[in-house]
Amino acid sequence: MLEILIQICSLIIIFIVFYVFFLEYKKKHLQKQGDELPKFVEESIKEGFSKDSIIKVLEEDGHDKKEVEEAFRNVKESNKAEHDFMDEDFRRVLLVVDELLGKLPEEEIARFVETPEFELYKRVLEKAKQKKHGQEKVSAPQKQVKRSSKKPTKKLNKAKAVKKAKNVGKTKMRKPKVKSRK
Repeated sequence: MLEILIQICSLIIIFIVFYVFFLEYKKKHLQKQGDELPKFVEESIKEGFSKDSIIKVLEEDGHDKKEVEEAFRNVKESNKAEHDFMDEDFRRVLLVVDELLGKLPEEEIARFVETPEFELYKRVLEKAKQKKHGQEKVSAPQKQVKRSSKKPTKKLNKAKAVKKAKNVGKTKMRKPKVKSRK
């Protein structure tokens, strides 16, 4: 059962990694189209320039308006592909995998950490952290420690009471000071 769980987690991780590489390939392919124009547009947007100011600068440099509009579409499509990558379903899958890994025994986690799949898992989690936009945080697999939320039992309270009772007889009593008359 445990090995099946590990295999399922490994397959999910491999699928996620291939999907990430596909998106990176698609982004690079879109950037190659139109030379460096989409890259310039993307960097300008990240720096906070408005669309109108970017268009104005590019038109002054001799770029055709159609080229510029296509560059904006390519950047928008590239950003959409990245955003779609981290949609809610993907985050849920990562959380499920993380939870399943957290339920494994210490020995299995130690074995998993030494595999190449763990490195893939870490990279995907890092990308997920970078791409999250105020959503639920995803973390690396950790062994969860169960803590008891129960109050101390009566047995412990009785033990404390017995200890106090034993110490009662051992307290030193002070002798009253008597003033001498001279």
